[in-house]
Amino acid sequence: MARYDSAKAVAAAAGLTPANYESGTAVRHRPRRSNVGKAGVRAVWYLPALMALCCGPAFPAFAQRLAKRGQAKPVIIGAVIRKLVHIASGVAKHGATYDPDKARGHTPAAAP
Repeated sequence: MARYDSAKAVAAAAGLTPANYESGTAVRHRPRRSNVGKAGVRAVWYLPALMALCCGPAFPAFAQRLAKRGQAKPVIIGAVIRKLVHIASGVAKHGATYDPDKARGHTPAAAP
């Protein structure tokens, strides 16, 4: 199994990073998901992403924020897959247990 330095590198290897779409003079397109990575990785993470959207503690709010910004459903699913890959990479790298508060971006307040 390959070793990666960061979660960004894992997401890039899976083809989950955004890529600018530029072709000749048409440079004003929205960024797309880069499909340069491993399609098998994206396929494996598809159903877990759907389950995270309907049952996960942090992901429905994340999906609603993206939908409010006008993102299409496939783009939202791709973003959830990328977020799951980042979380899994962090858990594997640090040997820690999954913490939903960290996934939501909340840190508990320090006790006095």
